Amino acid sequence: MEQNRRLFGNVVRDINTFFLPNQIAASINALPNPERSDIMIRDRIFGPNFFMVSSLFLNDGRVIIKGKRWDLFIRDRGIIVGDILLLKLPRNNIPNVIDITVIRPTILFPQQLSTPTYRNQNQVQVPFICVKNLIEADVSTDQLELPREIESGIGVATLRRFNSRPFRVLVVDQSFLNIRIQTRLRRFEAENGRVLLNKNWSRFVNARGIQAGDMIVLFVDLARRVIFITVFRATQNPNLFQDIVIPLLPPPR
Repeated sequence: MEQNRRLFGNVVRDINTFFLPNQIAASINALPNPERSDIMIRDRIFGPNFFMVSSLFLNDGRVIIKGKRWDLFIRDRGIIVGDILLLKLPRNNIPNVIDITVIRPTILFPQQLSTPTYRNQNQVQVPFICVKNLIEADVSTDQLELPREIESGIGVATLRRFNSRPFRVLVVDQSFLNIRIQTRLRRFEAENGRVLLNKNWSRFVNARGIQAGDMIVLFVDLARRVIFITVFRATQNPNLFQDIVIPLLPPPR
């Protein structure tokens, strides 16, 4: 898939710094040294001009954007901790030129949605938001590997309780509440602690029409045994307000 049709994203965890998604960070790290530090960003809605932000390259390959111009961007856009920044590369194969769209997630827990609560609620942290850019393997099998940051959000000690026994959860599409599946959350210690939804995921993919290159926002509420998912998709629509969309449902088969 062309880079300019791929969508990336991350959650703002710290108001002063922002970790670029791993895929973009890896592409920037591969650039020649004189070029890779020149990271240009633009607010997709309030642009139109790009401007340069400071960057910090960590030894583990991660890339952080920070500094006075980033602080100014945060202030002018009213960004707060918990917001999601959707990132799109408008110039194909140039990973350090980035369009940013700000999303403030709102989860409305439907009154009609009844889920059993986890009996050890006091051992489960508050709901946690994370994002995942989907690749072909995520939409072609019956399981989904959750982002590694779920360990920091929920806690390794909590997740280890799911090593021996699967944890049943309800996955619900936030935009179309009738799209839902019962699935299992499992952690595999022998596989470097991978956390998977490993049942019925392909049914959700097909019902929602999810594609490789889509980005999903996951609102993980283990106390209520539910995960809300919102799907975002990058398009090539020239209309400024339609180049990132929540896709409609696929036509019935």
